[in-house]
Amino acid sequence: MGKFRRMAWSGIVALAATLAGAGQAQTPLDEPPTPSLGTAGASPFEVSMCLCLQRAIATREAELTVRRNTYEALAREIAARASATDRQRPLVDVNSQAAIDDFKRQLDALDALKARQDEVTLPDYQAAVTSYNDRVAQYTQRCSGLTIDSDVTEQVRATLICKPDQ
Repeated sequence: MGKFRRMAWSGIVALAATLAGAGQAQTPLDEPPTPSLGTAGASPFEVSMCLCLQRAIATREAELTVRRNTYEALAREIAARASATDRQRPLVDVNSQAAIDDFKRQLDALDALKARQDEVTLPDYQAAVTSYNDRVAQYTQRCSGLTIDSDVTEQVRATLICKPDQ
């Protein structure tokens, strides 16, 4: 239980750091949190709610991974193009209009990539982090501290139907 609370707090702290730092996001949990199994206590409804929240966390973690990979790939592409542009800048023949126009096209393409990163990729990534953290917080609020019987968990899991994750 203490491990999950530490992970949940690290997620909340990471969200604050993500929103403060433009290109940073939290590292998701290695695996979705699981309720502690022990003596009977939680109702089948509570068990199903926790299991559905676990599924939602896993779904959002997968989405977060996709968004992070997209952001990081674009950041690498921008860095590579910026480096190539910096290397090419002193080599541009200022007496050739074609060379100048080509270099300007490269600068425009780099600017377009940076704008896409700032206006689309980063906000998508931050939204995925926020969504993930929201589900972890919901799980923590509703499921931490519950004592869940493993037999009840297996009975519920066998017929579990969760509403589509939103």
